[in-house]
Amino acid sequence: MKENKIILLSAFLLILGIAFRSQAGQQNSELPQTHPKIAIKDSTITIGDTVVWMGGKFEDWERALPKGARCSAMRKGMKLCIWDELGLELGSDMADFERVEFIRITLKHRPQTLSRDENPWAPRGIFHGELEIDSFRIDADTEFRRIGQNTSRKRELTCGGHYCGRPYGLFNSVAQISFRLDSNHDRGRVTDFAISCESTVSCRKLIPNEN
Repeated sequence: MKENKIILLSAFLLILGIAFRSQAGQQNSELPQTHPKIAIKDSTITIGDTVVWMGGKFEDWERALPKGARCSAMRKGMKLCIWDELGLELGSDMADFERVEFIRITLKHRPQTLSRDENPWAPRGIFHGELEIDSFRIDADTEFRRIGQNTSRKRELTCGGHYCGRPYGLFNSVAQISFRLDSNHDRGRVTDFAISCESTVSCRKLIPNEN
């Protein structure tokens, strides 16, 4: 009798394990298999093979990125879309919810006052794809000093003073590039990268063939 119970229990656990692995496989098959390459050259942003524009429509960016974003129609007067597994955020300004005013990419999580469970509008993952600025590849181990040495001088990258935790520079005449580092020195490594427009209206004016 005892041996029969052990056999039945073993069979039950085997079936349960197969079902769990099958369910996990189905869930994983729905996730993005690879992170896209994002390349920034001059005032152009390319995701994979698709060119997108600051001040461009959300739907154009969403077509260029993998599926799986969660979006808020309006949060604090703006639209925000999060790709958790990519560590990527897109946001509008208060004037036009259909246009992208900023993009932020998380390369490494920083210690935070609120956990990501307490702050649902923070990406839960980090970006593992290729990120390039002026053909120079950036990742979580890249020092800000090396970015300044290997990108266009037109970017005018600077710490802005003695404190170098949030350096910045130019994306174009109406948009700014900014970084967050893991230290206050120009040898600090990048944790976050962002591009933001003065306004979606100003960025739209630089989009070719934009009505």
